[in-house]
Amino acid sequence: MTDLFKIRNAIELNGMMDADQLSRLLHTPLPFMEAMLSQLTIMGKIEAVEEEQAGCNSRYCKSCSHNPGCHKRYYKMSGVLK
Repeated sequence: MTDLFKIRNAIELNGMMDADQLSRLLHTPLPFMEAMLSQLTIMGKIEAVEEEQAGCNSRYCKSCSHNPGCHKRYYKMSGVLK
C-alpha cells in the first residue's frame, strides 16, 4: 500500500511528476493516487503545476478535440517545507 511519504519521496527524488507516472511507479490505482496528491497539496507538502503542451492554442480549448489533453498537471515539492 502506498502512503503519503512514499509519494512525497518519489516527487522529491524525481523533481516533478504527474499522477500517471506516480501511479505506475508506486503500483497504485490512479483515482487513489489523485486523492493522495490532493491531500499532499492541501497539506502544503507539494504544489500542483499546470503546463501547456507544445502546439496548444489555449484560446480555443473549449472547441479543441484534444481538450483536456494539452494541459498537464505535474506535482513538485513545495517551496516552503512544513
